[in-house]
Amino acid sequence: MIISAPSASEVRMSVNKSLSSRIAFIVSLLIVSVAWSGAWAAGWSPAAPMLGPRSLHSATRLANGNVLVAGGFYITTVWNFPTAAEQYNPSTNTWTSAGTLLRGRRAHTATLLQDGRVLVTGGESTTSTLAQAELYNPATNSWTEVAPMISPRAFHTAVRLQNGKVLVAGGAPVNSATNAAELYDPATNTWTAVPSMSSARKQHSAALLGDGRVLVAGGYSATTPFWSSAEVYNPATNSWSSVGSMSTARVLFPLVVLPSGKVLAVGGNSGAGLPPSVDAFDPATNTWAPVAPMGIGRYVHTATVLANGQVLAAGAYGRDSAELYAPATNTWTSAGVMSSTRGEHTATLLANGKVLVTGGSGGSGHLATADLYSPDVGSDLGSALGSGLVQADTCAATNDSTPACSAGSTAPDRSFTWTAPSSGTFTVSTTGSSFDTVLSLFDANTGAALGCNDDVSASTFQSSVAVTLTAGRQLRIVVDGYRTRCGTLTLNIQ
Repeated sequence: MIISAPSASEVRMSVNKSLSSRIAFIVSLLIVSVAWSGAWAAGWSPAAPMLGPRSLHSATRLANGNVLVAGGFYITTVWNFPTAAEQYNPSTNTWTSAGTLLRGRRAHTATLLQDGRVLVTGGESTTSTLAQAELYNPATNSWTEVAPMISPRAFHTAVRLQNGKVLVAGGAPVNSATNAAELYDPATNTWTAVPSMSSARKQHSAALLGDGRVLVAGGYSATTPFWSSAEVYNPATNSWSSVGSMSTARVLFPLVVLPSGKVLAVGGNSGAGLPPSVDAFDPATNTWAPVAPMGIGRYVHTATVLANGQVLAAGAYGRDSAELYAPATNTWTSAGVMSSTRGEHTATLLANGKVLVTGGSGGSGHLATADLYSPDVGSDLGSALGSGLVQADTCAATNDSTPACSAGSTAPDRSFTWTAPSSGTFTVSTTGSSFDTVLSLFDANTGAALGCNDDVSASTFQSSVAVTLTAGRQLRIVVDGYRTRCGTLTLNIQ
């Protein structure tokens, strides 16, 4: 980053713009640049690596916003099944220990329960396929064994129902598959068999529908290598029913639920290759229909629904690329590349709207690396709160306004809208920006000025305005530069 020196006329302008203060400002920027910044830059950036490599592991966003990573495996001269679990803190970009699993396992499931604990079931260990299950308690950062499943399973699915119970379906030991399903009740720590699916499946996918049913699709069995069929479980009737077939067979693919309630089946291995095709399931009609295909075929990849309703598909064996699906236009566009090729990884939507991708199998073996994807938030910030909500280049913008508290400014500016999520006092600031900012707040509906600030202090040339709002009131936030200044803007709302 290059920061230009102040001109002599600027030094004379004001005590607040003194040379010594600007030197302090530049030094503070240099310090910030080597520390973690939660600032928002659209696209991919590296996150802190995990404490160790893993593939076919699980990642679960906890109630506090941290991400629990558990299980998986990696290969050295032998196969290793780590029992150490870890937590990622998005605010500090750090990993810390999350206790120790009672058994190492890969291809298991991890399900967030209503009380904030995480249920881990089944998977493959060093010598066998597991029926054992265990619970992680974030309050004590510890693991405890719970009742085992009725049947051992790996490459199965687990979905938390609306009543808090967990439906486990399919999977099975190596070279076989089962159609058996069972329910876990956290209140009684018991497993109960439910009717079996019509087809034995493993490496399939499952999703909770808005009406409380569970959609299961794809997978394979020992008799029929790859399924295109799908079925739904209805907790109200404790029964399964067929809901037609996708346009192609799929294994090792994700199902994701769109804001509309429809479900996308994205990519996968068809048994005859890696079709880039994508199908949409409509719960209202129980039917499938193809939508626009991805640019390339993928399997053992991830698909994540972003806060804006778009879908991020990332990775696959031998692939570092990602692409975005926009339901509104039924189109896919490139979403850049990760730091490494990776498949068998995880992708978790964070509370701040970013996506954390961890581990997997890449060209150099099993990975400990992690990446963050930051969507382009555009100009509407919704009701998001936090540090580094936006990072944007103001130099490419135009000069559309003149701030009331910095007469003579001709700098380019960026504007955003933001809606108060609740009633209270909120502070908007540009701390972490790379240039001398000027911040103005307006009522988005009436245009009334609500506050303007040039410098927070004589030693900091960034801006901050506190404003008291009622829930639902919308702000227009305008960030200018002092005189002609521009650069990388960081916007924070607390």
